[in-house]
Amino acid sequence: DKIQAYQFNTAEILHVSSFDFGTPPNETGGNEGAWSETSDTDPATEYDRNNAFRGIYALNITYNFSNYCGYYIFLTPEGDTGSRDISAYTRLKFYVKSDVAEKKFKIELIDTTSGKEVQLATYLSGGTATFYQEVDIPLSDFTGLISTAARKMVITFDQSPKAGIIYIDDIRFTAPGAYTGGVLTGVDNMDTDYGVSGWGNFGRDEDKGITTTNLSNIKGAEGQAIKLNYSFNRSPVHIDDWVVIERDWGLNLAPVNTIKFQYKGTGAKNNIEIKINDKNGIRYWRKYFGITDTSGLWEDITIPLKEFSFFGEGDIKEIDLKRIKSVHFTISKNEGGEGIVYVKNFETMLKSSYEANRPGKLIKNLNVINNPFSPNSDGVEDSAKFVYMLSQKAEVKLKIFNLAGEVVYKEDTGQKEENVEYTIEWEGKSNSNSTVKNGLYFYQIFAETDTKTDRINHVVAVFR
Repeated sequence: DKIQAYQFNTAEILHVSSFDFGTPPNETGGNEGAWSETSDTDPATEYDRNNAFRGIYALNITYNFSNYCGYYIFLTPEGDTGSRDISAYTRLKFYVKSDVAEKKFKIELIDTTSGKEVQLATYLSGGTATFYQEVDIPLSDFTGLISTAARKMVITFDQSPKAGIIYIDDIRFTAPGAYTGGVLTGVDNMDTDYGVSGWGNFGRDEDKGITTTNLSNIKGAEGQAIKLNYSFNRSPVHIDDWVVIERDWGLNLAPVNTIKFQYKGTGAKNNIEIKINDKNGIRYWRKYFGITDTSGLWEDITIPLKEFSFFGEGDIKEIDLKRIKSVHFTISKNEGGEGIVYVKNFETMLKSSYEANRPGKLIKNLNVINNPFSPNSDGVEDSAKFVYMLSQKAEVKLKIFNLAGEVVYKEDTGQKEENVEYTIEWEGKSNSNSTVKNGLYFYQIFAETDTKTDRINHVVAVFR
């Protein structure tokens, strides 16, 4: 039952601004702020706790202009006198929403000589929505940008409507980096009632009324999950109150390097802490700020074990991964108040890396976006995208093989230029235009010049 294998992409990330510091400078050390044609029409800005997509704050920009205004974000502490090399990255990403739909603006990246701009509407058809959407812009779209000498990012409002509010969160540059594959092992999918499987709950000074917790199970079309109703019953917010879902275990995490689970929540925005405790009482943890309210939507959290850190006082002690005694999901106070958190599908995984950056090779890098993917026409991950760059001009072909070694799909893309990012998209169709069956397939990216050839072979998964 539930034998699973999957492969997914990871990316190296340069965080520009999560806004979680609550004030400039941002994660690059750069300053940021509002600007306008005349300073008396600068937008009003606020680090907004109530509208964060993730973390503690989002940036709230309230604008009302005659000609134009905007927001600037420097990429170095030196401001206009400095620059940052972003040539290792291929995409600019951020999340955005607005008070009313269809707000539009342009995004500009400025290097040491000039600015290169794109329109938001190119990537979000019709403009913004009243819910968060991710904007994903290839850096190659900023035509002519000197990526080794980037100075700042600028958001400019110069289109109707001329007044409104937008919220922006988690601005970052991403690189193909390495993509990873691994075997997924289910530890507890929460299909068994919590009283039988051993999950329990408690809160800080719950017997004194400081916290309140109630644990239960839910069942539905999405499977079964553990449900925690909780409340923090005292203020101020800065008091360190918490509630816990825990299970005593005899886990051996030494053969794996990653844990994964799903959660969703409603109510106040509080923190989630994941703690693992060994037989000797040594505890390691990983904390996420202000993420408990997902508006009732399931989210995945995948944590490499190397991201856990020692929890305690004194000298750092090594945890014994072969003898994990218990696992805690702790909700710690951020906003306080009350809420509901659901947890399901606690899993471990051993990930193995495949290096997609290949200096000196004809195909010098490759990133596979959406792997696995689900070609079911729901608009979400309906195709696998093979994003690559060549070190010199070459003919490029894609072939997809089934496990019997038979070619189910092939595409000859023709001759491609060097140092340009290209994308081949496979929609899970065979060459006869029928949708392939669920399962694993081998792909081959093949490049050829008059004097050399190069190929990359790996696995892509189809799950509808």
